[in-house]
Amino acid sequence: MEFNLNSSWMDSLVISKKIIKFRRCLEKNKIFFEIFSSFLIGGASLVVSYSALSINDKMLAATEVSALPHLSIGSRARIDKETQKYAEEELFISNNGAPLSNLDWRTKTFIVVESAALQRPYILLPVNGYYFTQFSTSNVVGELSSKLGHNNMQKFASFYSEVVDHNNLQLNPLDYYFVRIVTVSRVEYLDRLGQRGVVYFRDNTKISETSARPLWDYEAIGRMQDIDSLRFEELKAAASAPNALMLDELP
Repeated sequence: MEFNLNSSWMDSLVISKKIIKFRRCLEKNKIFFEIFSSFLIGGASLVVSYSALSINDKMLAATEVSALPHLSIGSRARIDKETQKYAEEELFISNNGAPLSNLDWRTKTFIVVESAALQRPYILLPVNGYYFTQFSTSNVVGELSSKLGHNNMQKFASFYSEVVDHNNLQLNPLDYYFVRIVTVSRVEYLDRLGQRGVVYFRDNTKISETSARPLWDYEAIGRMQDIDSLRFEELKAAASAPNALMLDELP
């Protein structure tokens, strides 16, 4: 029994010494723990602040996106009541996003000429009169505006037939010519935050400003091709002229 009491007393003494030693260690390292705690709390604060900033940035980006319009361009054909054939093509612009204001929609129409006989794969010749009338609505969403041309599809179809007749007379396929209409649009607007935006389209496809610039900035030298008086021989000569707009690929 005495042995057990002495053993318990010795164990208590050892534990007490360990506690005293641990206290002294804490007192000696008090400054270290205070600094470490400050760094730990400061680091946690930075993490929380960064997370809050990231959330704010995402909320701001979402707000800006919700303030942007979503523009699209489409086309529709009109049937001539007498001939029951498509005679006119109408271009229209719509907004399926946030409301906009100060819409400025401008277009340039080109005949794209392709032939192995030409210097480059695509020759673009500006066309006058394909769209010449514009109607605007008072809408800020939905259909905003449209452009019309008088019998423009019918006139181009007649010219296209002339090109087909030319190809049918050729023995060498390298002398074939292929033509089509391309319209480039530049659309400028103000969004509901009052910020200015500009977008470009080729027909109904949105393209970058870099891709659109060669077409949009091109200024024809001399007489433009007129939709009312297109003739294949004149177009062929214009496509071979050194000042024609030549591209390796369409935007």
